[in-house]
Amino acid sequence: MKGTTITSSLKIKHYSIFYFCFARFSSLHHSPFQALPVLFKHWLKNEEVEEGRTAVLRCELTKPNAPVEWRKGDTVLQPSDKYEMRQEGTRVELFVYGAEAQDAGDYTCDSGDQQTTASLQVKGRRSFA
Repeated sequence: MKGTTITSSLKIKHYSIFYFCFARFSSLHHSPFQALPVLFKHWLKNEEVEEGRTAVLRCELTKPNAPVEWRKGDTVLQPSDKYEMRQEGTRVELFVYGAEAQDAGDYTCDSGDQQTTASLQVKGRRSFA
């Protein structure tokens, strides 16, 4: 990295550790000490669910247990009787219980660094005459 100076020293005295780090960067927007971005290894996929059933939207992150935000359109989703958010390691899931016509639309999972969006379609129940 051009124009970068990094020096560090470690001094041990009476069981105490002192650490000094000085860094001068040519650009404040690019620091080698920033955390890696949370990206998607597997994107959301469009789903179709029968009315009254549970829809599940899944994606996978590059970093385990990273916080995400779920949205339907521009509305941020919160856990409720309708929506359940699960996260285990890098796998993230949104459950939409008792799917109805108004649940159809675009759902987004946002890691803060990247987002993925998929469409949920709700098909009516077939009636048998």
